[in-house]
Amino acid sequence: MNVIDQLLRRSITEPFFKQHAGLFLFSFFILFGIQPSAVDLLQFHYSLILSILDSVSFFLIALGMWTTYTIKMNLFVRASFKKEAFDFIYLLNGVDENQHIRALIRIVVMMMSPVLVYGSVLVIVGVAHNLWFSVLMVIVAMSLLIGLSVFNIRKLIRNGKANQLMQKNSWGSLRPGLFSFLLQFVFRKQFITLLILKTVSFAALYFFAKTDNQVFEGRMLWLLFITVLTGHGIIIYRNFQFMENDLFFYRNLPVKRMHTLLSLLGIY
Repeated sequence: MNVIDQLLRRSITEPFFKQHAGLFLFSFFILFGIQPSAVDLLQFHYSLILSILDSVSFFLIALGMWTTYTIKMNLFVRASFKKEAFDFIYLLNGVDENQHIRALIRIVVMMMSPVLVYGSVLVIVGVAHNLWFSVLMVIVAMSLLIGLSVFNIRKLIRNGKANQLMQKNSWGSLRPGLFSFLLQFVFRKQFITLLILKTVSFAALYFFAKTDNQVFEGRMLWLLFITVLTGHGIIIYRNFQFMENDLFFYRNLPVKRMHTLLSLLGIY
């Protein structure tokens, strides 16, 4: 591994995985921890993979999840480059263009490894079942996500210090208050977690309602719901932590308790 790879890995890749370790553990538990046995686990994922390869709807859902992960990754990189501590990253503008692009491709592949591993399994199963068009679509989707990510990160590095300029606040139309503060915090800092929780909740309600009770045991449904409820509890805990650490001044403002209660009710 050359110097550029080490620089990008230590400044971007490792902090990304450390910051989202909880999300990865939660996703791993949802995908691999709710099946009662290893045989059921293999059958579940085998059926899921075939559904993604055979059904356009399932493929679009999977593509949406891959795209969401990629967007989250790019937003993390963008937020990192806005910090003055990352000014050294702009020295890469003086590196040979081809070497720079190759390094970015390797880093993006490393950061997208959870998606690419599952995509590789899809390709292997698709080839085994002669689903060539589905295999091609998976390869094209993965290649586009990698290519667009490399292009975006390269553009951010080219912009240099311009990344640290103040951006227009898209939430300016909201009236300042506890409700708007918490709403911005949820969608800026916890959007991916919220999206996963809502997706799992919807999938549980839909698939268990459409499936015979003899196929899925009731304890699996309860385990899934308890896990989702725990995830919502984490969001609520982070909101109150945000209020205590960053909105401590709000307690001294002349705000009625009913207004605070209604703001919290509107958020939750």
